[in-house]
Amino acid sequence: PPLATSSPNQNKLTKRKASKQKLKACVINFQGIRNKTTDLAVCLDQHSPDVVLGTETHLDDSVNSSELFPPNYTVIRKDRNFGKRGGGVLLAFKNDLVVTHRMDLDTDCETVWATIEIQGTKPITIGSCYRSHT
Repeated sequence: PPLATSSPNQNKLTKRKASKQKLKACVINFQGIRNKTTDLAVCLDQHSPDVVLGTETHLDDSVNSSELFPPNYTVIRKDRNFGKRGGGVLLAFKNDLVVTHRMDLDTDCETVWATIEIQGTKPITIGSCYRSHT
């Protein structure tokens, strides 16, 4: 399946240094994100997660990630583009994180993987996965 990715210029990224502050993640089953952009904006503003793991985005390549997330987030998506409605997963990261999309972990399943690198810590690999009921 096609993969839609938007990412900032890697030369502009600076590594976040390890601190006592923890990485904040938010897991959301969107059940369709297109009509929930206001709710997402409020969530991002109120909770300021470093990472968003999303499922059931119901997106396709006609929607740009910049229409959904503010410019301070980098988004990696795997849309369901094989004739079925629904599905789709994403990972969104604040731009001050150094993130590598792990395409080597890509499969036919609805999953997307990335590794986060923070100076002074071991790399963290995270994924967003969705298994449909059918």
